[in-house]
Amino acid sequence: MKKSQPIDFLIIDNNTNELRKLRELLVKEGYSILTATSRSTARDLIGKIKIRYLLDKIEEDSESTVDPMNQGDDAC
Repeated sequence: MKKSQPIDFLIIDNNTNELRKLRELLVKEGYSILTATSRSTARDLIGKIKIRYLLDKIEEDSESTVDPMNQGDDAC
C-alpha cells in the first residue's frame, strides 16, 4: 500500500483573497497547498493529514494571537 505524501503547506488566514493569491502562487511553483480560514479548521486538518509547514496569519481582532502549535493539552 502506497503512503500518501504530506501536504507541503497549510496556510491559515481569515482573508480569503490573500489565501487564494498565496495558493495560486505556490501551486504554480509545484507545492501542494491546503488553506483554512480559522485555527479550529486548521487543527482538524492537522489531525487528519500530514503537513510539512504551517503558515498562520490571523488578524489579532478575529482570534487569539496564541501560537496554534503551542496551546497546551489541546494543541495540534
